[in-house]
Amino acid sequence: MTRITTRHLGFAAGLATLAAASPVAATDLPPAPEEALYDPQPTVEPDRFTLTATGVLATDRFERGLTRTEHGFYAETRLTATSGMVRGELAAITAGNDPDVGFNARIAVAPRFEAVALDLSVARTHVPGYERDEAWTFALGAEVAVTDALTARSGLVFDLFDARQDRTGVTVGGDYRFDGGVSANATLTYERETGDSLTYGGGVSVPVTDTVSVGGGLAYRQQFSGPQSYAYWDAGITWTPTDWATVDVRYHGNTLSDDGCATHAASSCDERVLATLTLSGDVMDVLGGE
Repeated sequence: MTRITTRHLGFAAGLATLAAASPVAATDLPPAPEEALYDPQPTVEPDRFTLTATGVLATDRFERGLTRTEHGFYAETRLTATSGMVRGELAAITAGNDPDVGFNARIAVAPRFEAVALDLSVARTHVPGYERDEAWTFALGAEVAVTDALTARSGLVFDLFDARQDRTGVTVGGDYRFDGGVSANATLTYERETGDSLTYGGGVSVPVTDTVSVGGGLAYRQQFSGPQSYAYWDAGITWTPTDWATVDVRYHGNTLSDDGCATHAASSCDERVLATLTLSGDVMDVLGGE
């Protein structure tokens, strides 16, 4: 699965920002997690303070194979401060196709024990005029370096929504990096909201040059009650011309019929090509700080 360097909002902010911890992921396979639990932050020097600014502009925002903006533009700006194992984030985000502007704040503790890394966080998402996404999100993630090439990951997310059914998610998965920079991943996610669902899938990323890679993913979301089950996929190309800029162009599709689309309360389940620009840099470096 190809991902943009900084990443996405999670489950509302946990699967939809664990995205929110992360700016928008290049692919939403397996289930978005725009947001830190499934994509732990890079390790920093123990006593070093870092302040990272990130901006994301996208022609759409997909989560679990469906548009979250009714095929409208998505934008996000984020400041991430890290000192040792403590991380704080503050972001301005858009929601819906109007769009409404909201905010996401997160505080996390990420201790590391040799080959094991943990990430415990609490976040609040506030979107005036788009109450369905307002929530408290509690998340716990774990990452284990099994070998130099294989990394195992697991996570637990609980979304406490203000205006709809609360949601719980449990994820297990792993990444494997082959010689030559090719990487592959597989993930299994159980979610409980208005009904139970199980999503399983994976993806692959293949470097073409030092700055260009191609990749894609395929997943199936099994609904045990309520909405229609469906498969979804993406395929695209990622270009990283500098260490602070990434451009991703990706095709998204799914197997939902018009009637099946309606069961997910979606206004459109059309296939789309999505373009995303991500800019990210260390503010301290820009200011000349250590």
